[in-house]
Amino acid sequence: MKYSLQKNAFSSLSIAIDRFKHIYYYDDEQSIFEENIKMCAIFLENSVELLLKSILVLHDPLSIYLEPNSKKIQKAMLKVDKNNSLEDILIINGDFKTITYTEAINKCYNYYQSEKVKNILKELGYIRNSITHFRIVGIDSEYIIAFINVFDAIYNYLYPEIIEIEEISDYFTSDEMFVSTIHGYKPLFDKKFIYNNIVDFLDELMETSKKWCYESRLLNPKYKIEIFNSIFEDLLKTNNFKKLFSYYDSKLIISNSSDVYDYYLEIWHREEIWDCLMLHYSPYYNSSIFIGDNGRIYFRVDHSSGKIYIYDHEITLPSIEEKEFEDYEWQEHINKGFCKSYNLTKKHLKFAFEKILVEIKSSYE
Repeated sequence: MKYSLQKNAFSSLSIAIDRFKHIYYYDDEQSIFEENIKMCAIFLENSVELLLKSILVLHDPLSIYLEPNSKKIQKAMLKVDKNNSLEDILIINGDFKTITYTEAINKCYNYYQSEKVKNILKELGYIRNSITHFRIVGIDSEYIIAFINVFDAIYNYLYPEIIEIEEISDYFTSDEMFVSTIHGYKPLFDKKFIYNNIVDFLDELMETSKKWCYESRLLNPKYKIEIFNSIFEDLLKTNNFKKLFSYYDSKLIISNSSDVYDYYLEIWHREEIWDCLMLHYSPYYNSSIFIGDNGRIYFRVDHSSGKIYIYDHEITLPSIEEKEFEDYEWQEHINKGFCKSYNLTKKHLKFAFEKILVEIKSSYE
């Protein structure tokens, strides 16, 4: 058997995704569910480590070794050709050491430039170590959210580097009716109508998982989402809120199923629809952003700190296939006066809507 570093990375990623599908999409019994969490953590961490090392090798073949200037490695370098990579030659003797998972994360920081990614990947390492050396302890949904965050890191941050890796790039670009997988060509969808190819699978997951993460944390007091829910629902019932719309010759039409995340807020002015507000949840930042049809951010609720950030400038939220705003970018919005911070109260949430109504009125004057 011969697996290159790159193929080994993709093989582990494929196993991790298969186990994740059973956790997230399929209804397995509890004992199998727990085993799938364990195996997903192990293979996802292994795949990330190998993907990071593949990225490093792409830029510098010596960067993944602990002693890149040793005589053994320098001698092996002389034998490298189009048929044999450095790792092919070194693996024959097996007498070499590569950098650790954490060191690979730190070295690759030059390429993804994100504290978010660094934290997500390090958390995966903690989860993997905990599960393999001790036992599975914690809330099942939080493990799943940690895995979703890792898939976000792969799709939105590491992806540009990964598709430069020749041996596995095809697996990350094919999206025909029959797609290339580690086990050969397969139909685009499996029997459960889940994507078999990596890109469409990750794209779909990034779109659908936001609501799942929000609802999973809704009743967990640690995340304080229920506080926002209560304030928001109470506000919608008040007469003052309804009168506010009447004053600006506007109305709010709310369509929803059963919870706040499904609210679709249509803001009308006279007989013309102005915009539709939707809630977008970020599991990494534990924040909810209300955006318009075109992705414009109207306000953001930071659940952990109990703050609401109300925007004065038109800022568009990155789409699901793009990197989301990082901490420093949010702070930059505040520093530049694009938005202002307030305590999350019914009064300030009402003020967030009033700013929208003021803008509507000024646009018609």
